[in-house]
Amino acid sequence: MPKTKEQKQTIIDNIQKVLSDAKSVVLVSFDKIKLQEIDKIRKECRAINVNYQVVKKNLLKIAMKNLGIDMPQIDDTATGIAIATSLTDEVGPAKVTHNFAKNNALLKLISGVLKNNDATSQVLDFNGVTAMASLPGKQELQGMVCGTLKSLLYRLTGALNYNTLKLIMVLKLKSQKE
Repeated sequence: MPKTKEQKQTIIDNIQKVLSDAKSVVLVSFDKIKLQEIDKIRKECRAINVNYQVVKKNLLKIAMKNLGIDMPQIDDTATGIAIATSLTDEVGPAKVTHNFAKNNALLKLISGVLKNNDATSQVLDFNGVTAMASLPGKQELQGMVCGTLKSLLYRLTGALNYNTLKLIMVLKLKSQKE
């Protein structure tokens, strides 16, 4: 049964809210993928707090146009379009969809949108999404920072202990000579 204009407008409003709140968006085409495979990608997305949503192509185009995002990469030949979005991690949607697309040739990355700090959006092509997927994620970067800080503290502690141990050894040798 076809949707009414009011139902379509509600869907467009929901898509606009998702797109405007997200830090990054990745568009994928999933033609001829089995339902079990789509469930797998949804499970992977949920594991890292990424929202995977199937949307109608024309409604997505209208929502993006209303937000001022020009997406020339949306192909008219693709029948199934989905968006992967994240409210917290800029790299998460690109990473999960790119990794899934490596193992499943039927899932194709189309393009993406990366929200900048000044609330402007940058449209990414396939190469941009692939490059973004190769970047370390937020948790990986936090781990790197913690490792660097731990290393610095360890070396500082070693340097401070070295001087103290050297002083103790000199005093011990002096006391043995007397």
